[in-house]
Amino acid sequence: MAETTDKRATGSLGGVLQGRMSGPIVIAVVAILVAGAVPVVWLIREFAAAQIAAVALAAAGLAVLLSRHGIRAVARQTLAQSARMRIAMAFVVMLVLVLTLLPRFMKGDGTLAGSIRTYLSYGVSISGALLSIVTVLLAVAVVSWDIRERTIFLVSVKPVRRWEYLVGRWMGVMALSGMLLLASWVGIYVFVQFLRDGQAASDLDRRIVETEVFTARRRLRPRLPDYETAVARRITQMRQQGYFNQAVEAYMASRDLTRQQAEQQIVRQVQDEAQTASELIAPGGTMPYRFGGLDVSGETVSVAGSVELAAVDRGRFRIVAPRRVVGRLVYGGPVKVQGYRGRVMRVETDGFDVAFPASEMTHAELHSLEPGDTVTVTAEPTVQFRYKVVPTAGSRSGTMARVIELFRGVTVEADGAAPAEGEPDLRFERIYSDWGMGPLNSMTTVTLPVFGAAADGEAEIAVQYHNVPVSRDGPPPRPVRIKYEDVSLLYRVGGFEANVLRAMLLVLFQLAFLAALGVFFGSWLSFPVGAFACMVLLANGWMMGWLSEALASGGDVMSSVGVLTLGVLQVVLPDFSQTSPSERLVDGLAIGWLNVADVGAMTVAVRTVLYLLGGCLIFQRRELAGAETT
Repeated sequence: MAETTDKRATGSLGGVLQGRMSGPIVIAVVAILVAGAVPVVWLIREFAAAQIAAVALAAAGLAVLLSRHGIRAVARQTLAQSARMRIAMAFVVMLVLVLTLLPRFMKGDGTLAGSIRTYLSYGVSISGALLSIVTVLLAVAVVSWDIRERTIFLVSVKPVRRWEYLVGRWMGVMALSGMLLLASWVGIYVFVQFLRDGQAASDLDRRIVETEVFTARRRLRPRLPDYETAVARRITQMRQQGYFNQAVEAYMASRDLTRQQAEQQIVRQVQDEAQTASELIAPGGTMPYRFGGLDVSGETVSVAGSVELAAVDRGRFRIVAPRRVVGRLVYGGPVKVQGYRGRVMRVETDGFDVAFPASEMTHAELHSLEPGDTVTVTAEPTVQFRYKVVPTAGSRSGTMARVIELFRGVTVEADGAAPAEGEPDLRFERIYSDWGMGPLNSMTTVTLPVFGAAADGEAEIAVQYHNVPVSRDGPPPRPVRIKYEDVSLLYRVGGFEANVLRAMLLVLFQLAFLAALGVFFGSWLSFPVGAFACMVLLANGWMMGWLSEALASGGDVMSSVGVLTLGVLQVVLPDFSQTSPSERLVDGLAIGWLNVADVGAMTVAVRTVLYLLGGCLIFQRRELAGAETT
């Protein structure tokens, strides 16, 4: 009776079960997919329009697939089956343990900002790693176990085509992974908001929390000086004095170079010297950095506060306001109360002191303020100037090693009124100065307020670094070097919540690819072998950046083979180290929609589709009746 049933089930598959899958077929299918992916990958990487078009096509294709009843039925069954699997249950348990116990072991640097950043970094990274592993395991399991247990025949006798079955499996696994992703990120978001309202170690700590963590910032690089003119002038001078030919001949003799190679080496050396000279700041000197395209319009925040103390005769008030606004204030910087701009004299956890000049105190809105009155507090936009001071080549290393910090000043200037005839194109006005200590060989961040013309729309900002000589009892004055590559200006372009949403989309795209990868291997390999193959490729995706750096300097045959292998991997695998949103969330850097479109196009519209297509082609050729039962 059982034999008759098996024959009926097998016969009902008809021609679908004809043909045997072989190793050459698998290799041919994979080779064709990789070869076809190369031009598509290049096209999408080069053109933003191609990225948007690919995402739109992928979304339209997904909508068409969801309209098919067979795919929806398989997806619903897969979602219910996957939710009952021990793999999914184990993930939920581990995720709960990680999110609840992580704060007990990860304290950061002892500050509130450090604790939040540490929790964000480990929470996002660990949950992403666990989700990646459970997604590939579920995707391989739901297909390979169906074939091993012969439950595939229960699906095959129904009006569901093989490709619909495979796509439905992928969608079902994706649905569960998406739910787990949403649950884990909601937990992370709720907990960091709870930490956000905690006690900050100082007003600087609170300002870092509000302006560098719970934000989405864009990075600007300074405009580089004109090196080419200085290099050309120096080369011309060397030729006129006869030094250039002497240097060329010396290079040719000592380094066994051709004349062209020797001249290129000399020009490169002169370029390095010109760049180094332009990055040196003498004691008492300044270095201006100009940034174009700054746009902080709309970033001014107004909230209700209350007057706690009022010294009207001195023009000074203590205002209680929400922490998230107080955290944006800078000592000595501007703040508006009742629409009048004053200067911040002190910043505390729940309030601040503000002082107004005598000319402003003549207004009744300020002169009549008393304790308990409600006022409107307006915080100006802020930017973060980042730089790193490195020891100069001419300094003795022993002396520099004893210098732990250098005293510095930073001044921000904004594009002022339109220049008069005959004046320079840009006329800057000084709006704020910051003086303090800056460490050597470490990134320093200085928060600067911007207002006036700089806060009304796109503007050019000039930030000057002052190499201030230290006190008479301190180390002797010395020049310092700040490389242009270590200088940046960061400004807010969006909120933390929208940034988290875009970060979730990046992780979701990664999970979509991994689910397709698992379905692909599960369609023609057993569960242990398919899971192992997925884990190997997943590890390669995580290490893609490291592999690129390791092979970049190689020149032997094995390195060449490695570069070729890496090139193939870069086509068939995403670089998870580049697409992971963890680092950008921790640093408060904005994840742009174009970046989301790029990752969506490359990861989903190209690679995910290719693996699903490859799995369907191979699965179509597989003789399920002859599958292993053990």
